[in-house]
Amino acid sequence: MMMTNEESEDLEYLLPEYVEVRKEPRNEKEVITEILAYHDLMGFTAGYFPDDEYDIEARWIMSLQRKASDLRELRWMIYDVFVFCFSETSVPVNSDRRYRYIAEEIWDLWQEEIENSENHYVVENKLKGKKSA
Repeated sequence: MMMTNEESEDLEYLLPEYVEVRKEPRNEKEVITEILAYHDLMGFTAGYFPDDEYDIEARWIMSLQRKASDLRELRWMIYDVFVFCFSETSVPVNSDRRYRYIAEEIWDLWQEEIENSENHYVVENKLKGKKSA
């Protein structure tokens, strides 16, 4: 069921900070970087690290996410990316809930992207059909 504008405005206070700050469209890597920075598994954003501190991890996750068949698999991929980039002894334990939260947000972003591309494809085909008629 689709939310009305009024309903979505009422729920804005529930959204994470990085969503509220968005003013212009950004690419997927930037959004994933912001998701990682918001959850800050490594504690970087509490210090004086650059805004793009999680860019490398975001790129790895982007390259792997399409191989995930479900949310649980994506969650483990995110954990594996952090282990690869930082080492198993320096990342939060694999049971940390933040991995699940990150995976859920990235999964939703990815599903939205798929839905939008499918809608674009359907509209494009309808337009092509009208032009040929």
